Amino acid sequence: MEDINNMDALQSTRGNKSIRKIALVIAVCVLGFILFMGNTLINQSGSQGKEIHPPEVEFPLAAYTMLMSNVPGFPLTIANKEATRIIVRSSDGDLLLWKSSDGKVNSQGKKAEVKPGETIYWSPLTEENKLQYKTIIKLTAYNGHTKLGSTGIEISSENKFIFRGKLITE
Repeated sequence: MEDINNMDALQSTRGNKSIRKIALVIAVCVLGFILFMGNTLINQSGSQGKEIHPPEVEFPLAAYTMLMSNVPGFPLTIANKEATRIIVRSSDGDLLLWKSSDGKVNSQGKKAEVKPGETIYWSPLTEENKLQYKTIIKLTAYNGHTKLGSTGIEISSENKFIFRGKLITE
């Protein structure tokens, strides 16, 4: 009888060890799964915040000369579906806002803020009436205070008369 009790005790101990091993394997698997899912969620949310949405720029005119009377400067139409505002900075020349309905042209200097879809104009004349033949314009799109992306434009004159714009990659 004592041998049977010892056998039962021995099997019970072996069974407990097996159950403990299985429980440990399950616990490790669950912990691994939790860490994997947490890391996946963190990476997904981090990559969403890092998506780049630079402003899209359209050149309504292929070329601009100062003799054109239908526009006050080289026009740039700037769009971005996610943006609430776009900051425009020019290294040289003058940024202008123009309301064709009333004909008023407002000088913005070298920095302006526009809404997506608006057209801003660049003039090769500075506020000091000096002529610039080249500028770099940087456009940065924001949604509230969150920066969505930037793009750059170079406007230059081939012959000191005709100005053309081109996108530059950053």
